[in-house]
Parts: sequence; structure tokens; C-alpha cells
Amino acid sequence: MARRTIAFWSIIFSAFVYSCGTDLETQSIAGDYTVDLFQIINCNDSTTNQFFVFDSSNCFQDTFSNREICITDFVLSFTDGGTYKIERSITIDGQASTISETGDYTNNGTNDIILCHSQCDDAFFVRDSVNLRFSRMDSISGCGTFIRATVN
Repeated sequence: MARRTIAFWSIIFSAFVYSCGTDLETQSIAGDYTVDLFQIINCNDSTTNQFFVFDSSNCFQDTFSNREICITDFVLSFTDGGTYKIERSITIDGQASTISETGDYTNNGTNDIILCHSQCDDAFFVRDSVNLRFSRMDSISGCGTFIRATVN
């Protein structure tokens, strides 16, 4: 767990140092992305921490509920109009469902955005022509989320 925390903050710090090294214009996050790594760490309730790499097996055993959970699709979408959608298609013990978060966002600086769903949270992203790295801290749960995704 400590390694995950160190890795999470190292990436954030590296992106911050990189973005401060040159004068950059505001970067657009608009586009559709397929997630290949998803991590939730440092939650107030440690049972909600998750680490998930999409590879040959998209399933894991939830040790708290002793159920098999499979994530079959995980996408991010940001429009030029300031709306976003985060959607995960999952199967829990054979029952399919979709977890979706939609809301508005404001690009608040070079790599900073504010996401507003039920409350507003700051987020940070780094995007190149192929990848998106996205992180945010939830103000209610205390959870830090890191997502690595590929541009569709």
C-alpha cells in the first residue's frame, strides 16, 4: 500500500514539475478514452481501496464481500462543451450492471480541471497524442483516484 501511495504522488509530482518547466497553453482534455489502469488509494475506509490493471483477466475477488467482480468496459469521455462521463460496465457474480458518473467540468488552468457531480473536486491531468493520466482527490471519502487511459 505504501508503494502505491508513493507511486501515486510521484506521478503527480512529476507531472507538476514537467508542467512548471515550460510555459504551456491550456491543454484540452476533450475526447474519448479507454482505461487501462484504475487505482483508488488512501480512502478513509480502507476497504474501498482498489488497484486494477486491465490485462488478460479483468476480474478480481472482492475480499470484503467474497464475490467475483469483472470489469468488462471502462471509458472516459470529455466534451468540448464542458461535460464529462465516467462509465464502468461490471459483472458481479454473473449479474451485469453499469456504474456511471456524469457531470460538468471546467478547465481551470494548464492541466487543472474542476469536476462537478454531486460536489466539485479538483483534478489534474496530463495528455499527449496517445495517453491520458488523470488524478483527483475526493473531498468526502478522502480517496485518491488515478486513471491511465488511451485515446480512442
